[in-house]
Amino acid sequence: MTISLSEVYKLSGTETAPETFGDRMGNAFSNGFRSAIDFFEDLMVGMASAWVSLVVVVVAAVVLVKVIKGKLKARKKKNTLPAQEENKE
Repeated sequence: MTISLSEVYKLSGTETAPETFGDRMGNAFSNGFRSAIDFFEDLMVGMASAWVSLVVVVVAAVVLVKVIKGKLKARKKKNTLPAQEENKE
C-alpha cells in the first residue's frame, strides 16, 4: 500500500470571475490605506523602542543651540564694546 500527499497553495481547477475596474480601484485604495496604517504602527513601535536615543539627540541639539547662541552673543558684545568706548572719548 502506498500513500502520497501533495499540498498546493492555490487550487488551479477553479476559475474566478475577472475583476472589474471598480473592483481593482477599490482594492488599490483599501490596500493603500492598510499600508499607511501599517507604516504608522511601525513608526510608533520604532519610536517606542528608540526613545532613549531620541531623547539624547534632542538634549544634544538643545545644548548645541544654547552654546552657539552664547558664543554669538559674546562675539557681538565683544565687537560693540570698542566702538562704544571710542564714542565716549
